[in-house]
Amino acid sequence: MMHKYFWKLFWSMVIFIVTILLGGFIFGLWDFFVVSNGLWTLFIIMPCLLSMYQFGLNIWNFFGFALGLFCLAASVGILSYELV
Repeated sequence: MMHKYFWKLFWSMVIFIVTILLGGFIFGLWDFFVVSNGLWTLFIIMPCLLSMYQFGLNIWNFFGFALGLFCLAASVGILSYELV
């Protein structure tokens, strides 16, 4: 029971901190170069990975993960969006 609670709290804190950092970057409160073109795709990839870990592989979390990876590769410039 404590193990499950710890991971929920941990990921909640990670998402909260990332949200605060991105919000400060967007509103110009601070500037850092960690933000890349494909950072937004992690908001698709990470929940799908967590779902795969917690509930096993199914069609929806695999599809979301694959879509997130495709968008990440296209945002970084490895693939083009014209492949769709």
